[in-house]
Amino acid sequence: AQVANVARNYEILHERDDDDTERPDKWQKSGDRH
Repeated sequence: AQVANVARNYEILHERDDDDTERPDKWQKSGDRH
């Protein structure tokens, strides 16, 4: 259940990051797992 919660939080974070593309390099490195 925790994994699902993390996945949901991750999606929300990514959505917000889309608006705040100040450090896409850092996000991309972390999003490599997506």
